[in-house]
Amino acid sequence: MNITLGVISFNFSKAVLQSTDRLFDIVQDHIHETSDCLASSKQYRSIEDGVWIANECLSGPWSKSPWIETNDELLSFSAPPIPLYDINDLRYQEELLENTKNDRDLNRFLSGHFGMRYDVKARKFKAWADTLGLARCYWVQNERYLAVSNSITPLLYFTDCGVEIDTVEWMSFGGFGWFTGNGSPFREVNRLAAGEVITSEGGKRGTIHKYTEVDDLVRPRGGITKASLAETVEEMSTIACNASKLTTEPPVINLSGGKDSRLTAAVWLSAKKPATIFTNATISGEGDVAKDLVNSLPFKIEDIGVNHNIVSQSVSLVTHDKVEPIPLQERAMHLMRHFDGDAAPIALKISSINRGRLRRLSIGGGGGEIAHGNYYNSPEVFRRVQNLDYTFERIAHSYSTQYGVTDAGKLEIEARLRSWYDQAASLDIDKISRLDFFYLTQRFRRWPLSGADTSALMLYSSPKFVRLAFDATPHQRYDAYIQRELTGSFINQWKNKDYFKASQSDSKIVNRKNLRMWQGSDREWILDTLSYGEGISEIWDIEFIIKRLNEIEAGQGGNWHESVIQRAVWYETFLKHVTTLSVRISKAKKSLGIGP
Repeated sequence: MNITLGVISFNFSKAVLQSTDRLFDIVQDHIHETSDCLASSKQYRSIEDGVWIANECLSGPWSKSPWIETNDELLSFSAPPIPLYDINDLRYQEELLENTKNDRDLNRFLSGHFGMRYDVKARKFKAWADTLGLARCYWVQNERYLAVSNSITPLLYFTDCGVEIDTVEWMSFGGFGWFTGNGSPFREVNRLAAGEVITSEGGKRGTIHKYTEVDDLVRPRGGITKASLAETVEEMSTIACNASKLTTEPPVINLSGGKDSRLTAAVWLSAKKPATIFTNATISGEGDVAKDLVNSLPFKIEDIGVNHNIVSQSVSLVTHDKVEPIPLQERAMHLMRHFDGDAAPIALKISSINRGRLRRLSIGGGGGEIAHGNYYNSPEVFRRVQNLDYTFERIAHSYSTQYGVTDAGKLEIEARLRSWYDQAASLDIDKISRLDFFYLTQRFRRWPLSGADTSALMLYSSPKFVRLAFDATPHQRYDAYIQRELTGSFINQWKNKDYFKASQSDSKIVNRKNLRMWQGSDREWILDTLSYGEGISEIWDIEFIIKRLNEIEAGQGGNWHESVIQRAVWYETFLKHVTTLSVRISKAKKSLGIGP
């Protein structure tokens, strides 16, 4: 990912500015080391009156630079924003300068980017989270500095407390499997909320306010209409068209047998833009459904520059790019250097490290769950949820009990669930749809790896689509009404095609093909790490972890076991990463006579 960093000093003495300038050099070198192992990069930097801004721009799918600099203004992005309006390719940068000047216009872009802007004459700095808060965007503020970045490591150089773990946030992580709300793995490091902008003028302390409200997208307004369906089709088409203008190569479209990837593939293919369709057919039924979809298109994919790759994983942890698997221990530390703990541990399943290769834009189905009742997607569960007074009981057991967190962790998780439930109730969202509100504002916002990937296009963050999802009734979501109607609007031949749903026997294929984390050469390292790890007991009941390890040893491990193991391995690796970071950052600051 591109890493952008902005720092404001509140002290303008010559000595402080000089030491901060040297510290910024050290931080930028650290950023470069972290990013350079991924791909070639280009560094940008600007210094103005106690304001430092930098961008480590990696080679990637975008044809436009994430750095725009004029005599009076500077813009730095984690990725070039995709507008929700039709773009003029020749005026793209000029339009960005116009549409980021006033806060009210910041919602004119698709969620998935983090941006900052500095107006030189006004000495005004601002940084903002996208409309849904999907892209990484962190901030630190104390008596000396305001620092903002889409990477945590640079900010740790500017905290008062040094490198200090936020154990309460990790307790929550232990149950959910991702960080929730606006917390982070570290104390003093906060995440900007959806639709927030932090502003500092004239070197003064930053203030935070909202430029838009997610509430406006989820409040009931009377149901789905033909007009709202048509508006959603138009907006998603505009997004796809704009993305095609801003990329260097055709994207990779992930197509499975499910609802969500079908719609996003239909959006792109209906525009007849070149692409590579990728299908993971480890479970053969997925590949059969995807192949039938492609064969039923009203045109030949070769005629529009599209090809379809169907791949079945048969070797443990080998991804479709055919790179030899890298040991889990190395991958885990690599992921820590980039995510600093704030990512879903499922990332550990990625077997390769993308070194020096140009990334292509990736289009998948992440986030579509908000439109088809992810937490009530079977007749039995739907009936059970209907009869609950407190519908978050449906998920409370999964997150507070199922993953073996400590009693303190359970209390923290249950308190958070209750607060989100009450928040949804205050917006007049019905009791079943509150589960979808949770998915949107918590899971979709911070669980998908695409939120940290500046080469991912998240079509389901379209504001019109989110609005449509919450216009639907729970029954319409349960019946996948939106996905079918929208898919049919883009490619009519796909509207009534059946979806693939894995059976219990299908789920065992992963075990039979030796694709579990512990079924390869990493087994011994995993068992040693979790059997002798010192930090696990802070977050999980140690007896719970040991019992899961014994079941794995007995050949009884499945999806749930793997999820437990991923979280525990993630935390143990994080603790090692913290030790390394703490030594390095402390040494750098001590050499400059700055803080702890």
